[in-house]
Amino acid sequence: MSDQTNSIAQSPESHISNFQRSMSELLKPTVNSKETTPAMQMPAVIRHSLSSVPVSAFDNNEQGHVDGGEVFESNKSSINHDEVSVRVVGHDGKNHDVINHDSISRESINQESINQGELLHGALLWQPSEHFDDAQKANYGFFAEASQRLADAFAFIEQYPHQGVRCFSGMRFSECPALDTLAHKLNLNEIEQKLLLLCVLVQCDVALAEKCKQLTDHPFISLSLAAKLMNDGQVISLTGSSPLRYWQLIQIEDTRRVQHSALYADEHILHYVLGKESVMPLLMDLLQPVRPAQRFLESQRLAGIHLFRLISQSRRRVSYRPSQLMHCAGDLYREQQIEACEVIAYQVVSSLKGQLLKFKTQHLPKKIDEVRALALQMQRQSLLHQHYYLIEIDSPETPLLCYFLQQLTQPVTTNQPNETEAAIVGLPNFCFVMGALPEGIDQDRYVSVNVGVISDNEKATVWQQALSKQGWEYTEEDIQRLLNEFSLTARGLSAVITHLSSKMNMDTPALGSGADNKPSSQPSLSELWQACHQQNTCVVQARPNEIESAIF
Repeated sequence: MSDQTNSIAQSPESHISNFQRSMSELLKPTVNSKETTPAMQMPAVIRHSLSSVPVSAFDNNEQGHVDGGEVFESNKSSINHDEVSVRVVGHDGKNHDVINHDSISRESINQESINQGELLHGALLWQPSEHFDDAQKANYGFFAEASQRLADAFAFIEQYPHQGVRCFSGMRFSECPALDTLAHKLNLNEIEQKLLLLCVLVQCDVALAEKCKQLTDHPFISLSLAAKLMNDGQVISLTGSSPLRYWQLIQIEDTRRVQHSALYADEHILHYVLGKESVMPLLMDLLQPVRPAQRFLESQRLAGIHLFRLISQSRRRVSYRPSQLMHCAGDLYREQQIEACEVIAYQVVSSLKGQLLKFKTQHLPKKIDEVRALALQMQRQSLLHQHYYLIEIDSPETPLLCYFLQQLTQPVTTNQPNETEAAIVGLPNFCFVMGALPEGIDQDRYVSVNVGVISDNEKATVWQQALSKQGWEYTEEDIQRLLNEFSLTARGLSAVITHLSSKMNMDTPALGSGADNKPSSQPSLSELWQACHQQNTCVVQARPNEIESAIF
């Protein structure tokens, strides 16, 4: 304490850091020549930390509270944007004059330093790139200023451990695109944005982490330290229903001692805020991107356009909450249904400038808490990255499957301050679901999308594609003759292919039998004709009054 006391009595130049010397042209602290009290000998870092007081907060001959509730006096006539003289009453009862200036604003950070990767403080792990767009440059400038403010706030707390500061006072979070997007999509208020910013800065800056370790015994922010750094009278809430906890933006190391436990930003959110592409580890092996189709039918293109218009219209109607499940159905055998659904869904998502990812329910976890965690991460990924999902139900119906679909499409609500009703926090993007929906899904939760609407002139193309996948090539004229003769559904065609495939495999000589083991050739046209005739006869005998007149 004696060293700290002596440091206050020394000249301010002896306390200016190496960084501040190199940035002297930017800082240029000024001293009011009329005031020469010993308080003017406070270290420069303390003066900078108090620069967070906004100029607009001062009024002529008016008193208020700043930075830890200390009483201040100011004279409006002597205030300008370059210099603000503030009289702070400390715990020792003495007056302390400090200089409030905007020396560490983003405007004072020259663009050349940003382009070269120079930082205002510490060893920030995120380095700028010449390939940054305007949003990324804005993020970097914001974090550079916030990092310096936090460093100055730590220095102030070291000198005055019983006082608080408002290190982010006056900063406009709307000027940071990353934090503004998080706030908008996940409904973070200003105090929650500040807490998340504290966690991000400390995790990215080695010097700031060391300061935290000196104050909290661990290199992370704690709630008690955050309250001292954001001493603005607001209550920091980390309940389970708060957006920071619900969306798992911030993790608590020890929930038994929340006030003093380490708080750290989720790894994926950390990368997101810093502008780096990242996929949550849990989702990396479960989600597969859907590629654009090499070719698709005209009816599929029209179906995609129609669905896109429906979704766009529902989104423009504020009072209407669109269904979150697009259940893709139709009289198609499974492989054709998958292809048709992928083609239509990809068109819609591309028009919405999003990315379509496929998830197979066979990878669904076996425990309910793991299922909820998976659905939550998919929701968050969907909101932040404009991801849409194609859910392929390829596993037996289970209660967990129903629970997963309900959680994945559940609007998130929370009780906001001064509101009696729950407000919607986030509505995830809709999902395409292919396969039989499990019982228990609310009917108002989904809309059915018929992906099997095929025009008459496209039936021959669909048949030809299905047979070609078996390596069987027939002319379009042959296929058209079959269509004119038989009225098979898609399932009927699938049965024909299955029957002929098994027959061809049975006719193939076994390995080691001494016969020629060449691959079997395709069925002859007469064999295909006979198989279609048998299938059509079976359908007529089984359901004489329910013959489907079209293939789809």
